[in-house]
Amino acid sequence: PVEFISRRNELPLMPLYELIEELYRIFEMDKIEYQDAYLFFFFDKVVEYLQDNSSDPDSFIAYWEEQLCSKTIPSGEIEGIRIMSIHKSKGLEFHTVLLPFCDWKLENETNNQLVWCTPAVPPFNELDIVPVNYSSAMAESIYKEDYERERLQLWVDNLNLLYVAFTRAEKNLIVWSKKGQKNTVSELLCQSLESITREDSVEWNEEMPYEFGALCPSEPEKVKMISNKLTIPPAHHPVRMESHRHEVEFRQSNRSANFIKGEDYNEDDTKYIDLGQLLHTLFSAIETKEDVQPAIERLLFEGVIADSETEQNIRKLTERALSHPMVQKWYSGAYRLFNECSIIYKENNSLEVRRPDRVMMNDNEVIVVDFKFGKKNKKYSEQVKGYISLLAEMGYKNISGYLWYVYDGEFEKVG
Repeated sequence: PVEFISRRNELPLMPLYELIEELYRIFEMDKIEYQDAYLFFFFDKVVEYLQDNSSDPDSFIAYWEEQLCSKTIPSGEIEGIRIMSIHKSKGLEFHTVLLPFCDWKLENETNNQLVWCTPAVPPFNELDIVPVNYSSAMAESIYKEDYERERLQLWVDNLNLLYVAFTRAEKNLIVWSKKGQKNTVSELLCQSLESITREDSVEWNEEMPYEFGALCPSEPEKVKMISNKLTIPPAHHPVRMESHRHEVEFRQSNRSANFIKGEDYNEDDTKYIDLGQLLHTLFSAIETKEDVQPAIERLLFEGVIADSETEQNIRKLTERALSHPMVQKWYSGAYRLFNECSIIYKENNSLEVRRPDRVMMNDNEVIVVDFKFGKKNKKYSEQVKGYISLLAEMGYKNISGYLWYVYDGEFEKVG
């Protein structure tokens, strides 16, 4: 297509999934009939691949050539023969069933199956349980009973499998089997048919086909008029795959989204960034004065700080706040610091959590600081008193607490 030729330099730069969707649209693959099942499966596998791998087209092509190209898919609603294993057919029924390979073994002969045995003969019975490879050699050992029990279970399992295969057909069952196959379901079928034909006085041997009844051709299903919608049988409807272009103009970081409030907005009610919450996040990330610049740059990178004007205002406020002599001491690096660390305690038989903004410790004192970016409130001091009480219960001495109103540059000592 012309669009493909004109965009050949641009397309390889796209993420893998978006690239495949574009190729689907450019080559008009939606016009190909009866291939939707393949396309759905392919796109699902692309998504599954991208969960653990990079969006590199070369790596995906290698994955396609080595693994994905050989995958089988669920068949769509088409006129034809459905091929499936006997296990997958369990619970289903079909007008006609063809069983081309009715000759599987009645028991495992590869000797790769472990049987957990309990020895009853000394000195082997000193072990409570022993893993033994299943084989006919077990019949000549002390594990004879375990062998016979396991063999019976294998025979029952394979007979059950034969039962499932023979009961899937509504009208016609056509089976292919081989003669001279020892220890297989083919041998059992031959023995059963010999017994049946002998009772009916019919000449039959394994070289001859065995037929019972007559073939029943398929007929168009009669449509019944049903008034009760709850009893209407399910009907198959084809599903067409469609791909719609979606232009992504902006992708917002998760952290910046946390600062945006309100879901709907208009000219009178716009989304806004809570400056106080932003400053609280900034101050919680700062350990010493040297951390101010990296912290602001990180918030800029994450989209939390939206523009240069906001950045300048925050930088000026931070520099002014950290210029206070007491604050300079707090951010000097002379303390062991706990920023936004949780204190977990038990109250009324339930676990409670408190999280002071900043706790600083050295050998002589413990200082608790809570940042506030709004108006003064009496409940704030009670909050800090609670922190002091919890730290005292933990065994710390000489604890002092402060409320720091950053905008006003004021401090309130809490006793």
